[in-house]
Amino acid sequence: MFKHIFNLNKSKIYGGGVNIGIDPWPGSLVLDLADNFGQPKFINFEPPSALKWAATIDYQVLQINWPDYGVPNLPKAFWQELVAWLEFSRKDVIVCCDGGTGRTGTALSIMAGIGRLTKTDPVKFVRKIYRHNAVEANCQLRYVEKMTGIKVKCQVIDIWQNSGIFIDET
Repeated sequence: MFKHIFNLNKSKIYGGGVNIGIDPWPGSLVLDLADNFGQPKFINFEPPSALKWAATIDYQVLQINWPDYGVPNLPKAFWQELVAWLEFSRKDVIVCCDGGTGRTGTALSIMAGIGRLTKTDPVKFVRKIYRHNAVEANCQLRYVEKMTGIKVKCQVIDIWQNSGIFIDET
């Protein structure tokens, strides 16, 4: 089950991890933040054939090659165009990676910042309404800042590389 996080105008944005399974509903868009190439992965679902798969799909999948604890090779224009499209599309959007924390938190933070849901730290905003540990790596914090143009004050404390220990300097 995915959690409703916020709205971009008439589009509802949900977040979560695919480790709990993915069950998109008709008309939705799945933003799959995977660290592999190829077809989008769906937990507990095997299409019988490529032909039948193409004929029966009733939702869209946008798969972004995004390494775990890393950032994608996407420019600011991609995120601006995605948010602009979502603000007018009336789509339910499921933003997901494996665990629903690092990559998902980063994407949600960027969408919230570009969508003007907050004028201050978008990571703090997402951590408050979604998960207290959203955005897991320093490179992800810098990427949010670069894509939104908004100063990120939240930090990650790297003990191993990404230990999951966070502080909030506000």
